[in-house]
Amino acid sequence: MSENYTELLKVVTDPDSLAGYLYENRSRAKAIIREIKQNAGLKGAMIQAGMLGKFHDITDAVMRGEDPRKDPEESQKSTKVQLTTENGIIKVIDNVNKISYPEPQAISAAELLSMDIPPIQWVVKGLLPLCTAFLVAPSKSGKSWLVLQLALAVCSGKPFLGKFETVQCGVLYCDLESGRRRPRDRIKKLLDGEPVPDTLYLLTAEDTVQKLGAGFSEQIRMELIKHKDVGLVVVDVLQVVKPAGKRNKNAYENDYDVMAEVGKIKTDREVGVILVHHTRKGRDKEDIYNNISGSTGLMGSADEVMMLERQRNSADASISITGRDVEEQKYSLKVVKGNGIRFEYRGTADEIEAQQELEEYQNSPVIATIKKLLRQSSDGRWEGSADDIRQASKYLGAAVYDDSRKVGKEIRRFEGLLWAQDGITMDSSRTAKSRIYTFVLGIDIDMSHMSATSHMSATSHMSATSAEQMTIDDMMT
Repeated sequence: MSENYTELLKVVTDPDSLAGYLYENRSRAKAIIREIKQNAGLKGAMIQAGMLGKFHDITDAVMRGEDPRKDPEESQKSTKVQLTTENGIIKVIDNVNKISYPEPQAISAAELLSMDIPPIQWVVKGLLPLCTAFLVAPSKSGKSWLVLQLALAVCSGKPFLGKFETVQCGVLYCDLESGRRRPRDRIKKLLDGEPVPDTLYLLTAEDTVQKLGAGFSEQIRMELIKHKDVGLVVVDVLQVVKPAGKRNKNAYENDYDVMAEVGKIKTDREVGVILVHHTRKGRDKEDIYNNISGSTGLMGSADEVMMLERQRNSADASISITGRDVEEQKYSLKVVKGNGIRFEYRGTADEIEAQQELEEYQNSPVIATIKKLLRQSSDGRWEGSADDIRQASKYLGAAVYDDSRKVGKEIRRFEGLLWAQDGITMDSSRTAKSRIYTFVLGIDIDMSHMSATSHMSATSHMSATSAEQMTIDDMMT
């Protein structure tokens, strides 16, 4: 028996004595508690004294590091706290502790707005500031090609994707899933005969790179000391250096610790850091950023997230960006294959969508039919149903094969472009049988390419069937 039985017997029957004994010996309290529980004589004495319930309360408090002799509420009431400042240091004085820490200085909004604060430092202007950012994409989507293309653009000071201006600096590219052959071959393909930048430095899987928290940040700091021109560090991929989570912490806490370790890379000087990362297996279509593998601790700790979306082997891709110092945006990219994989800028997602909509408008047989009907009218006005348009298209060289419901939907979809592109206004009203659309030509459109002969030809075709003639003739009046 490690503890004196007689001494323990004296304290286990009295709450204050037991609380004081355990708290004063709290460095070995766990062993004492275990011994009391295992000793039948001591347990019997506690039962006889009605101490079992109190025993558990006392031991729980001691294991939390609290003094069970103190009532927390009474202790709080009796504590007197004084705040004093001396030379910009706050001193908190109570009847238990003396704590000192720097005194913050709140400023007014007016003072803040009048301050001369340095502007944002950019790696890629308008796209990537000097910060900690994620580049996230599914496996085999081309993210390593994209980030290497970015690294080469920054090293050479050339526009990224042929669009975004870069601030030239050295780049440390950690290709941790490859040996030296793969990045060598990819660099050759991306440069395509252009000079090799001498400010791109590489670490690969062939180097003895450690895990975060076990030397990785310190290794990168040493590289930054050796290469003082480096302003951007790329870690491809994060998973290689991400340590296993600690069992006593949840996923968020572990991921937050990982990001704290990443932050140590910037201990000696401010550099940008890009962490290449994977998406999770499930897919959230409403919020693409929920597809990042791991907890929200990763995204919440980052300054920026770039999400690359591309179907495997597709020539179309997009990159969505959100961050603290950038405007939330989505860009459309073109994937050029043949000599590796190269991404090219096409435009913002809104621009591409508008361009595609315009192309669909210009190629729409419904719109072509409406414009031809207006050209043939004497007053630049035409009125009829969606089915009338569908029937008329057969004789105007722009056959519409969709049903009337789809024709009506297309008319409503292109209402804005009818006016913006061709000066045509549209109104509609419902009758007992169908919805009637009224189109009015508000400005002149080019009618020169439609000759009188073709006008007569179209009219003669319309008289082929008497039932159809009535419908079309009514439309043309």
